[in-house]
Amino acid sequence: MILSNISRAIREQNYYAVALEFVIVIAGVVIGFQISQIAQTRAEERQVKELLGLIAVEMESNLETVQAYAEATEQHIRQLVALRVALAAYSEQTDTGRLDLIMTQAVSIGDRILVLDTTALDQLNDASMRQHIRGAPVERVIAEWRDAVSGVRGTESGLKALANIDWSERYPALSFEAIAAAIPSPGHAEPVPPRFETDWAALSQDSDLAGRLAAMTILLEFTRESTGHLESSTLDLSETLRTEADL
Repeated sequence: MILSNISRAIREQNYYAVALEFVIVIAGVVIGFQISQIAQTRAEERQVKELLGLIAVEMESNLETVQAYAEATEQHIRQLVALRVALAAYSEQTDTGRLDLIMTQAVSIGDRILVLDTTALDQLNDASMRQHIRGAPVERVIAEWRDAVSGVRGTESGLKALANIDWSERYPALSFEAIAAAIPSPGHAEPVPPRFETDWAALSQDSDLAGRLAAMTILLEFTRESTGHLESSTLDLSETLRTEADL
């Protein structure tokens, strides 16, 4: 229809009509493009809202994980402090069986890692998705949450560096056989009595061990603080996701 109108206008040398037809064609293309863009934007906004809903579910699960991690951190601190106190006050009357047990906390502390679910949150890294939350409160709270996670990761790295050593080589007086025997058995196997006992008298005078345990305690204290901050950030993010209606 448009092509026939243009052809007729050219034959009639009605250049005004030709120009008008071209304007109609261009306007149609532009309007079509704009409609397509609007549809794409709305689809992305719906996808972002769905993502935020999934992130809210993730954060509920992550909150439980963070709280359990915080409880484990408190337990590690108590046990490390108990170990340091017992070593500092070591005597022939010290319960060495208990020392063997709580020493497991020191040698295994480097394996601590906070596992968080960020499957939905990571999808917001896409630029087309991120633009729909730019400037919204949820963008700021997500950034704060990521910073809080980084704080915990920093303390984990420090603890790993302190604990991931060859304990038996560095502290020959330490008997892993005695440590293994001190761990409560689930009852599936006969307990193996240790042939070699830990020389706690020697370890109580080892300044390197004392310093390492003290450094671990300090890092665990920082972990407690950073985990508390992460717990607050997780609660803030969950609340923001629940209450924010407009992006």
